[in-house]
Amino acid sequence: MKQSEIVTLLAQRNPQVLRQDIERIVGFIVHEVVVEQSPGIRGDESAPNIALMPNITLMNVAVRGVSNHVAFAAELLGGERLLNRKLETSRDAHDLLLEGLPAKSFNHLVDNLTTIERSGSLERVVGMSLRTFQRRKDPSSPPLSREQSGRTWKFAEILARAIDIFGSSEEAERWLDQPAMGLDGMRPIDLLETPAGVEMVEQHLGRLRYGVYM
Repeated sequence: MKQSEIVTLLAQRNPQVLRQDIERIVGFIVHEVVVEQSPGIRGDESAPNIALMPNITLMNVAVRGVSNHVAFAAELLGGERLLNRKLETSRDAHDLLLEGLPAKSFNHLVDNLTTIERSGSLERVVGMSLRTFQRRKDPSSPPLSREQSGRTWKFAEILARAIDIFGSSEEAERWLDQPAMGLDGMRPIDLLETPAGVEMVEQHLGRLRYGVYM
């Protein structure tokens, strides 16, 4: 499309709609540049170079978004009552996962799923068989291993982000369990079995969140 055609198209847009379009694009840029490519926000020790950011306010918005997802994921795992601590930041989650998620928080997450089958894909996502899951029902069960904890946390975090976008846990679970055109026809839950697949799902959720790619 030529530049003159783009200008003409924009001029014909309703001002309110045009503003919404711009907000979606800006939101997407914030997510991709500030969150996805800034190691400090993603939980690494090195902090992003704030001097390179065009607007510190956008930076703060992105950080709050990450914090909200941490707190939401924690609630899906039973919150402070079952986790025995309050999680607000990625560092809080990191420290907990090193110790291992309490079995009761894992049970809480799985017991509240409404459409996703516990066997099959979910077993592969969390790295735990259904038989092992049943044994975790014992109140005296030890914490999950670091690997199981990390996998379970990431599933809860992805589910939290999906709920934020789709509006309910039921809709979020349906989305996870169905082929997505933006993911080459694969089911998001199947992609959660590997770190590379998780990254694909997170990037896709970012696009869905800001309405840039449906």
